[in-house]
Amino acid sequence: MTNVNGGAFPQRFGLDLDVAARLAGQVQEFGFDSARLVIGRFADLFDRFESSATWGASVGGLPWVLGPSARKAPEKQDALLLPDVEPGGRCTARMWLHNPTHASIPNLRFWSQGLVTHDGETLPASAVTFVPSIVESIGPECSLEISACVAIPIGTVPGAYHGQILVEGLPEEALRARVNIIKPSER
Repeated sequence: MTNVNGGAFPQRFGLDLDVAARLAGQVQEFGFDSARLVIGRFADLFDRFESSATWGASVGGLPWVLGPSARKAPEKQDALLLPDVEPGGRCTARMWLHNPTHASIPNLRFWSQGLVTHDGETLPASAVTFVPSIVESIGPECSLEISACVAIPIGTVPGAYHGQILVEGLPEEALRARVNIIKPSER
């Protein structure tokens, strides 16, 4: 740092060369630490995305990339498949919402009316939750991970439960969801 622009840079800002060298070292150290944190976070996000996302669907022009059990799903399927779970258990699947547009999309709230089997057995709407449940805004060209969680009450009849994930703020769209409730001995 002692020869930055012939020493003119530190002098222009009223710094002596020793102070300028210490500041440059701190900036460099902070910059490397910050870069390492950002790269680490990106790598974690990429690993989570890569391990959980295998195919997508479209909701309101926003592509969804769906969770881990989607690996078993046919390429054209447009449903979130949650892991098999026993009565009294809980299962979660991740999905990603991408906003490829150049505008923010405000006030999104994820919800479900509940899940039902072919013969009328039901899981109430309160059994299905999302994290986050409300998104104030998803920025232009941004992505957001959403976890869909289903808590299975004890005594729930085993079977394939179907429903929809709805997004308040995207009135024309719904995403199908399915979870298989299995007998405890089937695991």
